[in-house]
Amino acid sequence: MNHRRLGDDTVSTVADTVRKKQLTAQQTEDPYQKVLLRVRQRASEVFVPAELQKPGEEVRRKLGQLIEEELTNYQEVARASSLAPLVGETEELKTRMERDILGLGPLEELLADPTVEDIVINGPQEVNVFKEGKWRHTDIQFASSGEVLTIINRAIAATGRQASMAHPITDARLPDGSRVNVICTPLAEPQPAVTIRLFPKKTLTLEDMVRRGTLTPQAAYFLKLAVECRMSILIAGGTAAGKTTLANALADCIPSEERLVVIEDTRELRIRQEWGEHPNVEFLTVRYPSGEGEPGIYQDQLVKAALRMRPSRIIVGEARGGEVLDLLMAANTGHEGMITTIHANSSVHAISRLYQLMQLAELEVELRPRMMAEWIAQAIQLVVFLELRTGTNRRQVTEITEFTGQLEGDVIIQQPLFQLQDGELVRTPYRLFRNNFLERYGHRYDEVAGMDTHPPHPFSLQDRQHTRATPFQAAAIMR
Repeated sequence: MNHRRLGDDTVSTVADTVRKKQLTAQQTEDPYQKVLLRVRQRASEVFVPAELQKPGEEVRRKLGQLIEEELTNYQEVARASSLAPLVGETEELKTRMERDILGLGPLEELLADPTVEDIVINGPQEVNVFKEGKWRHTDIQFASSGEVLTIINRAIAATGRQASMAHPITDARLPDGSRVNVICTPLAEPQPAVTIRLFPKKTLTLEDMVRRGTLTPQAAYFLKLAVECRMSILIAGGTAAGKTTLANALADCIPSEERLVVIEDTRELRIRQEWGEHPNVEFLTVRYPSGEGEPGIYQDQLVKAALRMRPSRIIVGEARGGEVLDLLMAANTGHEGMITTIHANSSVHAISRLYQLMQLAELEVELRPRMMAEWIAQAIQLVVFLELRTGTNRRQVTEITEFTGQLEGDVIIQQPLFQLQDGELVRTPYRLFRNNFLERYGHRYDEVAGMDTHPPHPFSLQDRQHTRATPFQAAAIMR
């Protein structure tokens, strides 16, 4: 075998090439991330994790000094070694670095953006948002998967939950109410998956929903009357259809003298948020079992507890289990005017979902179909179905259906009051069968029917006075 010996010139050329590549790599490396990594390493040596989770004034002061030292050191080394300089004023860099270490880092600007509805982190280098009806890729990046989990765990620390391999699936909420779902490795490969459903910065009213095309003025006025007159309403639809938003808008139509008890799996509703010191509303939230052995408390238990709290109305953020049976029994024993949401593909499917959820209740006897149908028919008066319309990405109420309270065999008799025609929600010829709810409070369905020829101004639902038309006629019943 022949061996070639490199000459001195060749060795020198190779060395120069290596040095140039190293220098190029140093110059293209983000200097901010380099300093941030160094600060994090030193902070982990100086502080215990609990101090960084809830930093006091002394921790913040020491961290500020540490950041200033590392920023100064880097600037001196950069000038001597031709490294890329840090861009920005020292105080701006210091504030940003404190935010990244003690706050939520790159997520903060997304969480502060009122147009962002969802944030999805598929890995440290892939962050997407849902805004203005479309999914969009962002240029936000994290240093590593570990940084993603560190920031998320810092964000949900107040809930007592932590995402880790020991708890690979974690549901929690941020202080502003935004929902967080984390799936860690090894369940999510190769990176942890994080989904954040942002809590709206401003709650929408029925007028807002009319303005956005979710409802027509006529349908919005009818739903407002239905709420004020204590009709129980089931809001159905798919994921992200706007069920919670509509529930919040309807709940804000409940008269101020009534006491509300709101039950949710994760806090989302902001009912009477603007009412100041005396909103007269109580929020109850599910507690899941903790790693320390504390038992979970679920919605069925909260519904039973709420019945002892003398509520004027009970509102359930989403019906998802055996608590449906307790709700229907309560509605059949005087607790009228309830509002709840349910995942369903149509108004008809919402009934099937109610049957399924009722059967999840822990009972010693089997529920007969007719018994369940009777409870549903008597407890619920209206089903409102929403869709996220493909193409336009607009959330729209596509049907408002009445349960007449009657059965034919085991089938609940229902009739559509509003339906979608040519892309618009219009009133059907069918009249409200259970007009007695409105009559108790001095209203009639003819007020709504009268808008067919005299539509109201779209933003005057609260104050408009409606004249009474011809006497109420018996409703036609459609299965």
